[in-house]
Amino acid sequence: MTRFIGPSGSGRRRRTLFGAFAAFMLLSLLIIPNAFAVHDEEFQLDPLPGGGNTVDNTGVNEDFDWESFFNATGPGGTIAKAVNLPDAGFPGFTASGGRADFALPDPTTYATGSKDTLPIQGGWQCSSSNNVGDKVDIVNAYATSYIRPDNHLILYYGIEKSSPLGSSNIATWFLKDGTVDCTSPGGATNFTGVHTDGDILLVSAFTNGGDTANVSAYRWNGNDATGSLGTTPIASGGLCGTGSDDACSVVNRVAISPPWAHPDKNGGALDAFEFFEGGVDVGVAGTATCFATAVMNTRSSASLTATLFDYARFSLPVCGELSVKKYIDVDMSGTKNNGDVTSGAAVGTWAFTVTGPGADTTVRCSGTTDNTGTLVCTTGSLANLTPGTYTITETQKTGFFNTDAADNTPDPNVSQAATVAGTVTVGVSGTTANFGNTCFVDKTFQINNVPAGVGEIKVDWSVASGTHAGDTGTVTLTGTTTRTGTQADTFNQTDTIDWSWYLSSTPANKVTGGVGDSLAGGAYPTCADTNQANFPTTTISGFKYKDVNNDGDFNAGDLPGAGFTFQLKSGPTVLQTAVSNANGNYTFAAGVAPGTYTIHEVQETGWRQTEPNDGLPGVDDRTVTVVLGQATATVGDFGNHPLSDISASFSNQAVNPGTTTPATQATITCDDGSGSQTGNEYSATGLPIGTYHCTIVITDP
Repeated sequence: MTRFIGPSGSGRRRRTLFGAFAAFMLLSLLIIPNAFAVHDEEFQLDPLPGGGNTVDNTGVNEDFDWESFFNATGPGGTIAKAVNLPDAGFPGFTASGGRADFALPDPTTYATGSKDTLPIQGGWQCSSSNNVGDKVDIVNAYATSYIRPDNHLILYYGIEKSSPLGSSNIATWFLKDGTVDCTSPGGATNFTGVHTDGDILLVSAFTNGGDTANVSAYRWNGNDATGSLGTTPIASGGLCGTGSDDACSVVNRVAISPPWAHPDKNGGALDAFEFFEGGVDVGVAGTATCFATAVMNTRSSASLTATLFDYARFSLPVCGELSVKKYIDVDMSGTKNNGDVTSGAAVGTWAFTVTGPGADTTVRCSGTTDNTGTLVCTTGSLANLTPGTYTITETQKTGFFNTDAADNTPDPNVSQAATVAGTVTVGVSGTTANFGNTCFVDKTFQINNVPAGVGEIKVDWSVASGTHAGDTGTVTLTGTTTRTGTQADTFNQTDTIDWSWYLSSTPANKVTGGVGDSLAGGAYPTCADTNQANFPTTTISGFKYKDVNNDGDFNAGDLPGAGFTFQLKSGPTVLQTAVSNANGNYTFAAGVAPGTYTIHEVQETGWRQTEPNDGLPGVDDRTVTVVLGQATATVGDFGNHPLSDISASFSNQAVNPGTTTPATQATITCDDGSGSQTGNEYSATGLPIGTYHCTIVITDP
């Protein structure tokens, strides 16, 4: 009578499986030499006098036994995966589900003619029998695997028989093809699946009532069609606990009672010589030891051509598969969730390398992601990986930073890093490592309406809050009327920034551009954010007056001067003109940029400038300096005085008779002191306001 517990989602199964699983252990504290026997490892293969059992015995060095992995929580007390599994020593542990796939008893056996030496295709057949036979009926079967510190793979098996009678010859095939299986509706039916080079057959023959065991492991060489089973053992040994063996087996010498249902012929406990367990060291773990299926059998002898009776088949994954997936972490959460980008060009062409396990720097895969974000190996493969910790190194793309690096804590980079590495633990059930990236926010600063002639503009920024709080920098703006500059690959959308700007020529005069400006708008796919400000220009004003009393200062009696023209000049270039109004005021308001300027009054005919006046002939200008951010500037007053002309003349009426000679003549003098007489005319020009006296003296010529 054979029972089978199938793996979750396994569909149909036909043999008892004590939760087929693979357990892998990478010890770091003690390196055990290759010479150590398989029974000296972390898993207990119990030696005589009691022999094999399923319980973790106290007082021994090995830490685990079958009950460390299984219990009786399945339906009807059948075998199920343990709730509290072994700790980090078995990171790759997986187990079958806990339900029976068929009603007991199980009548499936090998069909006549099946031999271990034959290929699976056409050589192995199963059949349905109404009487399996208690002596050969496999009640339960289970297996595990373990990688010891020197990276050798140890495979363990356990079998329960219905009766202790008959020959105690058992064997286990460890096969790489996961499709090896057979279901018989009644007659002989061919097995599916094939032999693969490196399949292992472990044969154990117990004699002298179990006091002695002859254990040998054989290798299948070549493929299923043309290969063959080697006749020279690759590993051999005896009874566990009697030597430093590469293979050993043991039988229970006393009755045992596993916690799961174990319906032997007599019921109750498993009698002595009904439970068998053993193991084999199959060499260095790697792709050559990636087994997927275990098929256990009872047989007529230890001969490789022995008649095969009952069997139990189940999945026994030894290696794992790693999938590396790229996504764009839009919300910067550090985990893949709704709203993140998982397909398209954005997740394609990201370069990765995978090394391991552990400190091994061998490159297992090197390649780039496709448009589903899946890493495709150009060299190597991510299938059939030895369980353990692998390092995944991602080459960063310009403008992006990593937020999720496999099992590592998200750590957004302050600046663009060339590579980011994460680690992931690969187990036999397969593992997916997600790498999330999002884009840096390219921050553009923009100043609009910059007046002509303004020199170089710079921006100082600092991160006020967010991932990069405390970072600072300077950006130089370029352009003419609109000046821009970009700080690329520096910020993320959680940052807020303070920024100010200034002219390179006067760095002390800064204008605040923004305080606590958020970069949230620069999240993927925009990946950019712009802050802008208008150039603040200055209004220059002045006052014009009529200097009535001609004293060079605006005081009582003076009047506002209207209608006078003024020029704003930079060097010889006239930038603006303005005319004083009725109140004497004039303004240059068309956006005066920072700098030093000349204010020049255009002189009107008949007027003389009295202020400013340096005492020298000519017209004097005023200067004004405008700094960035200055709203208004005022220049000194301009004063002017009006000028007048005077003239005096005389006419002689008498002429000496008979001649043309005038009878009188005169001289004219005026007290302004600036005039002159020409003939009978006296004139003076450009006289200021005042009182003037002129004297005319008529004489006889």
